[in-house]
Amino acid sequence: MNNRIIKHSVVVCTGVFGTLFGHSVSAAPPKYKNVILILTDDMGYHLSALGTPGIFTPNIDKLLQTGTLFSNAFSTCSSSAPSRSAILTGMYPHSNGHWRNTHTLLMNSPEEDFEENTPMRDIVGVHDSIVTLPEILAENGFHTAIMRKYHLSYPWKYRFSQRCNTGNTPDAYREDIKTIVQQAQGNPFFIMANISAPHRPWPNHVKQFTGQKPTVDQIEVPPYLPDLDSVRMDLLNYYISVMYADQLVGGILSGLKESFVENETLIIFTSDQGPAFHRAKASPYYEGMHVPLIIKGNGIRESFVSEALVSHTDLFPTILEAIGFPIPDQVQGQSLLPIILGQTDQIQDRKYIFTTHNSHGPIWSDFYPSRAIFDGRFYLIRNLMPGKTYGLPDDLEKSKAPWYNLSYEAIINNRCQCPEHYRKLIELKRNRPPFELYDMQTDPGQMINLYGLPEYADIQDELEKQLEVWRKETGDTPELLQEMVDSYSKPIPFTIEMQRRKQQNK
Repeated sequence: MNNRIIKHSVVVCTGVFGTLFGHSVSAAPPKYKNVILILTDDMGYHLSALGTPGIFTPNIDKLLQTGTLFSNAFSTCSSSAPSRSAILTGMYPHSNGHWRNTHTLLMNSPEEDFEENTPMRDIVGVHDSIVTLPEILAENGFHTAIMRKYHLSYPWKYRFSQRCNTGNTPDAYREDIKTIVQQAQGNPFFIMANISAPHRPWPNHVKQFTGQKPTVDQIEVPPYLPDLDSVRMDLLNYYISVMYADQLVGGILSGLKESFVENETLIIFTSDQGPAFHRAKASPYYEGMHVPLIIKGNGIRESFVSEALVSHTDLFPTILEAIGFPIPDQVQGQSLLPIILGQTDQIQDRKYIFTTHNSHGPIWSDFYPSRAIFDGRFYLIRNLMPGKTYGLPDDLEKSKAPWYNLSYEAIINNRCQCPEHYRKLIELKRNRPPFELYDMQTDPGQMINLYGLPEYADIQDELEKQLEVWRKETGDTPELLQEMVDSYSKPIPFTIEMQRRKQQNK
């Protein structure tokens, strides 16, 4: 079955593992036997080790004490499914075909639903010509496992050896990790340990958190949000959810330790994107793209902070080089192994980071394509369809807050107290300018658009130029944009699982 909607813009590889690597990096001796990727859901750059007021994350902080932190790490996209596809292919979402957020199978869906000849839940997914990390590893004797959340498309491109519908508790993670290691039977393994927290609704995580909770007075409101009581309470619940995610990470690390595989395993911790606030998740702004990234393993720099500009596309080649495998030509990122092993402090020839966002869902109102470039200080956004309205309904006062976002509602209800934040909220949904330029050093909340000011002409011209070079190199063409637009006129089929649920609910 081949219901391709977006044709691949960059032809990168064909065949199976043995014939994928036309001009690839030479295979190196393996440095690590196993890999675990710990991936939180909707978590920004917020940890106690990073100085976030009111928060306490001892398990993740311990990873930093024994590993390397990348302070300038960015998701390729601020929506979960495209972000995850970039991690597992080393490619930007518009290049690998998974250009928007998608509906996907559940962890406990029947095995036949993962076959290529079964109805798909969504028409968008990674191209068949693109090799995924689970495919490479399975071809080479790895036991592959995914935990808690699937959220990948197409399912036949991500055939893990084991799918664990892990419960949302530290004990459940610890026991499932031990089971996975046992199932590997001494073979090398790769675990994608997905954590639901701190994805909204936050009260679900707050109820399960055990420990001392911070108070609203202890936290600090970021500049892109107004300092209102209801915003503080919303933010407090997010921080407690982050702290619960840390407890789940503790369960994972305990499972590795109790299985006696911690010392031979490369541990990567990051988040798929930033927190579920407007102007963060599902937007092109900095807060939705900036994520924590920590890598730990034998021989890796300890308590080291790298300021190198890093993308999630770099994780795929990092993992392959770490286990001694060649890197396929499709990869648009670069391996971080030289940095974490102390061989260099920078990524060669990289001066910019690029991010992208197209749509948080399969409906036309969710489509709002934007691209961004960041040089370490200045952040330029290009909105490809600035005249389009984003989100439903158009009337803000009658709209429901996305993802139970109480901060969104607070701004609407208190717009006279926070007119600038309300103006930015309106701009988020409609009337965005074609270009936005922000100085992240003086304006971390991205409240003042500098684009068009004469004193920033040289900066904006250079960033625009480099953004267009990157778009051309990665196949982000006007024709591809039109194919994205055309896809919204096509129906999205249900999977067998969805049809089954529909029958049960009658």
